[in-house]
Amino acid sequence: MQNSIKVEIGLFGAFRQFAGGAPFAFEVPQGTRLGEIRNALRTELVKRHPEFRQQKLMEVSVLADERSILRDDAVLLRDTTLAILPPVGGG
Repeated sequence: MQNSIKVEIGLFGAFRQFAGGAPFAFEVPQGTRLGEIRNALRTELVKRHPEFRQQKLMEVSVLADERSILRDDAVLLRDTTLAILPPVGGG
């Protein structure tokens, strides 16, 4: 039997308007890939905020932990706090 882990995701930048003041939290099986977390976040954003239709923004944003940007094929083995970071522009 697989253990479950808790994943919290803080929303930043263009995602902040959908945060509601708290990170999104998920219970997932240990060994879940980050790409699956991204899909779960997308689904939950649409569920909580039907106006969320920023598919492209989700695709070009990155998920990061406290140390680095993570790839979608990264495997989560323990409780993790993440941030979703959209691209930023400026001059």
